[in-house]
Amino acid sequence: MIIFLFQAIQLISWINKDSSNPAWDQSWHAMISTNKYNQLLGKTSPTTKQLENVYPIFMFANNYYPPFYHISTIPFYVMFGNNYDSALLTNLFFLFVLIVSLFFIGNNLYNAEAGLVMSFIISTVPVYSLLMRDYLIDFSLSAIVALGIALLLYTEHFENIKYSILFGLAFGLGILTKWSYPIYIFIPLCYSLYAFFRKNFYEKKNYNKIKNIVFPLILAIITASTWYSFSRIKTLMPTILTYSKKGLVEGDPSFSSLTGLTHYFNIIINDYSFFYFIIFVISIMFLIKNFKESKTKTMFLLQIVFIYTFFTLLSNKDARYILPIYIFLALFAGEFITGLNKKKIKYLFIFIIITFGLLQNFSYNYKNIDFDYQIGRIKLVNFKGKYPSSAEFNIREMLDNINNSNNKNSFSLCIASESSQLNDVNIPYYAMVENYPVAKMIGNGCNPLEFDYTLVGPIKETWRSNTFKRSKAMLEQNKENFKEIYLSGEVTIYKRK
Repeated sequence: MIIFLFQAIQLISWINKDSSNPAWDQSWHAMISTNKYNQLLGKTSPTTKQLENVYPIFMFANNYYPPFYHISTIPFYVMFGNNYDSALLTNLFFLFVLIVSLFFIGNNLYNAEAGLVMSFIISTVPVYSLLMRDYLIDFSLSAIVALGIALLLYTEHFENIKYSILFGLAFGLGILTKWSYPIYIFIPLCYSLYAFFRKNFYEKKNYNKIKNIVFPLILAIITASTWYSFSRIKTLMPTILTYSKKGLVEGDPSFSSLTGLTHYFNIIINDYSFFYFIIFVISIMFLIKNFKESKTKTMFLLQIVFIYTFFTLLSNKDARYILPIYIFLALFAGEFITGLNKKKIKYLFIFIIITFGLLQNFSYNYKNIDFDYQIGRIKLVNFKGKYPSSAEFNIREMLDNINNSNNKNSFSLCIASESSQLNDVNIPYYAMVENYPVAKMIGNGCNPLEFDYTLVGPIKETWRSNTFKRSKAMLEQNKENFKEIYLSGEVTIYKRK
């Protein structure tokens, strides 16, 4: 509980200080949860289908991402209001799940002390601390992966029917968090199934135990089918496959190159922290030394290799894709530290990781802790955080100006802006939250001549930036058809005459 409260206080403090606009994916997820909240509580009259027509970017996201993370946000909207800060508080729930799951994993494999050390390590992994400050599904996915691993261990290879059923529920919720969930528990799950069938079908012929597999399987299917229909799966699979091949467009290295093979290695060292990684490497040396006595640890090591290999082979690469791998790294580090025979050395290690964890997390809230040191691409020490910041652009003010100048029942907006703080996702998000009378709002190559208003803002270089540049160029070529109604810094809003 102390570990949770430490992180929770830091996160709440950061949320209170930060007023920046959510970026692309963050706004996607916030739009989904906002709509689910509104539809559930009857807060707005437009249906989901109508909103998908008004905001095409929302239509894609709403049918691409499973809903568990977004549904988990609804209680926080009810308690604290429908806004982005409330959405971020959802991560507190998944932080609690992550910490408790790691404790029970450690307690099951070793003892309570190991569970506490693992919980502290996982709660202070730098990339997790950073992602808690974003409204993205990846942190929640890691928490549900940890929950799945904990429950899988307590099934005792599906011999315990109570925990087997709970695992089935966790598996269903995992798939409802993200469709890639099975990848992160693949090896432990296969090993448990192998051990179960070997014992009950090969050695003992105890066929009635099959219910320990069937019941959780049925529960997992029922849970997942609340969102996954055959028609949805049919349309979802080609989209997932298309995005998995987008690495070349986004400039990701190919797996056939040395850069591609070591891409995630460099990310792991920096995101997990060099300090924790060194402890993991030392623990692997002990694993090799006692290979025959460490079947469970070998299984977890194979899972690490599986995750690394799977996502290395994919064309599209992102640091978030391998996020659950740090759960398994933390298990090795925690077991190594608590397994040290000499108490003085063990407690020295524990003191060091507590000091490191405190400094690491305080650095996200306080600019006074601002130090890093790296050799090449590897950050040996990194106490530079994602500091609270102010919004660069006042999106509500922009939408108010459009709405006040509009003499019709609704308005349409073409967005020619592509930056993390002002884009064709966070503008629709604010429009949806504030329930502006929007008829159509879109970016990514829209034609200004077909819209009532056009917003021109900063266009940063991304894989989509050329489409926004075309919209801007089209407006420039037909400027006599537009009247400027808003100018602030890099942002200009035009009304079509």
